Amino acid sequence: EQQMAENQAQMAAMTSRLNDCDTQTKVLENTRQAVAMLRDPDTRAVRMSNDKDFAYVYHNAVRGETGLDVSGLPVPPAGKHFQAWAIVDGKPVSLGMVDLQSAGGWQTMPFPQNATAFAISAEDNPQGNATPTQVVMIGNAG
Repeated sequence: EQQMAENQAQMAAMTSRLNDCDTQTKVLENTRQAVAMLRDPDTRAVRMSNDKDFAYVYHNAVRGETGLDVSGLPVPPAGKHFQAWAIVDGKPVSLGMVDLQSAGGWQTMPFPQNATAFAISAEDNPQGNATPTQVVMIGNAG
């Protein structure tokens, strides 16, 4: 029994190290994506803000890429989940749920064609909503 317990402990330690490696690989990949996008002169920073907080969406129409710096986002209210939005033709288009634990603090998002603004909303539903419920920050892309 002691040998079995030792083997299980060794397996748990190895699994933990593998998970750490996977996490570091994700951080490295996200960092590479962010650096490539930020170095591109066609990338535009869109500052989203409210009365006290601000965060940036980086949008590159030439590359067809959008990224969110999640490290600037505030903690969502209890029981709420952040959802990202682009405003296209005056209407909100969901870019998906924000992963505040995103490796390296960078989250790649779908590219919205012709976005005039970006926003973050607080939603009750962890899968998001079809339209924003409570906008917590917004920023004009133009």
